[in-house]
Amino acid sequence: MKKKKSNLWIELVVLLLGTLILLFAWNSIFSYPIKIFIVLVHEISHALIGIISGSTIHSIEIFENLGGRCSLTGGNEFLIAFAGYFGSVILGVILFMSSFDKQKSKVAAIILTVILLLTVVNLVNDYRAIIFSFIILILMNLSPRYFSEQVNRIVFQYLGLASIMYTLIDVWQDSSEELILYSDASKLESITGVGAYVWSTLWILISFSVIYILINYNIKRIK
Repeated sequence: MKKKKSNLWIELVVLLLGTLILLFAWNSIFSYPIKIFIVLVHEISHALIGIISGSTIHSIEIFENLGGRCSLTGGNEFLIAFAGYFGSVILGVILFMSSFDKQKSKVAAIILTVILLLTVVNLVNDYRAIIFSFIILILMNLSPRYFSEQVNRIVFQYLGLASIMYTLIDVWQDSSEELILYSDASKLESITGVGAYVWSTLWILISFSVIYILINYNIKRIK
């Protein structure tokens, strides 16, 4: 029992160290594959809600600075603008929570793979997004099948926290670098009349809160 608990604490430390390294190396080549994957998921979230609300999706683009754009017409503007960061956070929660059961990890990986493949084939022309997304998807599908339970938890929890961290970091950078005029927060301001900085603050608070809840859940599970 003590050994199992000790291993779980080591697992948590490895996860947190890896997440901190990703945070501080966010703008380095180290984080590039994960970032491009997460940006693509963010844009796909816009596209999915666009389709549900009646949009016509034209393309998904990933830019050199790893910003993205989902080009579409029609649909519910508020839901589409809200969906990007919401999708990133929800994906993070799903990946994190599915990590505790290999079968659930498999299901999450398969569903995400189908969604991304359908999107990439029809809407994405950027070879970087295609290559790195496939690498991450292969890792996600191999992990619950061939890795140990401990490694699988780290893989899925790491990708889950990275997805949520993207929301936190991207909103923060958009605000601090005066890119907010081109952000989802700015679109929400034009639709609702509520200031872009209010939306940015809301997403920062949501991201921090969700990360805290997930890590706290993990700590309680060990105790």
